[in-house]
Amino acid sequence: NRKANLGGLRPATGFEITFEAEQTTFKGVDVADVADLAGALSIYQRIRHLLRNGAMTPDDIATELDAKPDTVKRKIRRYKQKFTVLDGGRVGLAETRR
Repeated sequence: NRKANLGGLRPATGFEITFEAEQTTFKGVDVADVADLAGALSIYQRIRHLLRNGAMTPDDIATELDAKPDTVKRKIRRYKQKFTVLDGGRVGLAETRR
């Protein structure tokens, strides 16, 4: 969502709907896993989803997401608490503890 009057913004939510003769089933899905919907996510969300599979260079991230390398590098710098730069310039997800 882009606006919330009574709380913080929530991440995009997707559902897989299965229609059967006697019932309709709803199953939650990650929007980033659906190619037709993933393009509507922010570049930050798409980078985070991509890096769940492991660290990559900014140029490889840009190629995979069909984004400009400068845009990817700018997001990595902006969200330095979410991403970590490893040896060799590869970028990974920063560990978060609760």
